[in-house]
Amino acid sequence: MPRTIEAPDVWVTGVGMITPCGINAETTWQNIKAGKPGITRLDFDPDSKSRIRFINVGLIPQEFSLGNYQQFLTEKQIERLKERAHRTAQLALCGAIEALLDADIDPIDLLPKQGGTSRFNSERVGLRIGTGSGGSLYSGKAFEMMREKGIVPLYTALQYEPERVASVPSLNLKIKGPGSQIGSACGTGASAIADAMRTIQMGDADLVIAGGVEAIVSTKEDSQITAATYGQIKAMSKADIPPEKSSRPFDEGATGFVPGEGVGLLVLENEFHARARGAKPYARLAAYGETMDAKYETAPAEEAEGLQRAIGLALQKSGYLPKDVDYINAHGTGTKVGDPEEKQGISKLFVPVGASTSVSSTKSMTGHLMGAAGGVEAGITVLAIREQFAPGTANLERLVGGEDGLDWLRQGRSRRIRVALSNSAGFGGFNICLLFDLPDEMIEISRLKIA
Repeated sequence: MPRTIEAPDVWVTGVGMITPCGINAETTWQNIKAGKPGITRLDFDPDSKSRIRFINVGLIPQEFSLGNYQQFLTEKQIERLKERAHRTAQLALCGAIEALLDADIDPIDLLPKQGGTSRFNSERVGLRIGTGSGGSLYSGKAFEMMREKGIVPLYTALQYEPERVASVPSLNLKIKGPGSQIGSACGTGASAIADAMRTIQMGDADLVIAGGVEAIVSTKEDSQITAATYGQIKAMSKADIPPEKSSRPFDEGATGFVPGEGVGLLVLENEFHARARGAKPYARLAAYGETMDAKYETAPAEEAEGLQRAIGLALQKSGYLPKDVDYINAHGTGTKVGDPEEKQGISKLFVPVGASTSVSSTKSMTGHLMGAAGGVEAGITVLAIREQFAPGTANLERLVGGEDGLDWLRQGRSRRIRVALSNSAGFGGFNICLLFDLPDEMIEISRLKIA
């Protein structure tokens, strides 16, 4: 007879974030909690052939630098990263270090010591990291180099390989367990987290670093390409709006999304492994739901039908009902096409049962981080559980479609959060819902700040 494996619970024991709202998870959270957008205006060269002169973007604060991680990376490693790794891969590595430190794991403990041993079995540590674009925008520079010199150096070519977001952390932290780079457009970060959950429950790893990363606005050249691409389908926010007001999810006056860069990674851990090392969890990743629309290329299905099914699957697998959900971190990007459909879909599931669920989109502050969005928002969701505080949606003045009985938050507020969802969706029809909870039996050992 086939062997039956009893799946262990999967705990969230660490959060690593580098976003437009802060260069680590705690700073990001404090700005999200305070309702402070990290959006800025980026002006282009007036001599550029592009018709776009400026855009609003979410840029990581300038204090971020590879040099901030000299305690964990040698000078040689840092120089090699600058030479061989696109910013996307650099962010993935730094985000992984941040997540490990937050999980009370010194990255140095993953490295083999003199005698061949380390505190952790690196063969049981995995990486599931996704990106929507990786360093693909860098390929244009490689083409120019080939046209001018007739050859593209190997390490130049490597810079735009999307797999680098997983291989660079592996190479530098000596992580030898299961690894992959995942892509599902703007659902990527959440897809990677769902895949990490499966990896742990199947017994292939004890601990997995999972989430998403993106850097498509890190340079003016990248920003121009991004603006020219998404501008064609009128998906981006109008540039003449003040930066701090430009990202307006679920608002009647929204004109599109604000692109941004960042990384959001979670340390997911087998419950028994976490208990054995005395880890203090944020929450449990109780379930996920994944679907596809099979409908449109750049728009959600009507009433976000696919996302509704993803939410339903997460609830079904976890055993919760819609009325049990305390908070939803919605996908809400600020587009005139996507937000009304997601709002209708959420309302259809939660309003009829009289749920008192609070809903918000923190993209109003970070901007839309594309492939990183699902990882960053999963991190924000577990921090919301830790502090029993539901963040608001900045710039939400007139709710699209009108009020419906749910608590569509304009400003953040303290409230009971034991069950929370993080919604993600992507072009092509990807839908992912992550369900986090904090069962009673976990409260005493968790990081919960308010009992």
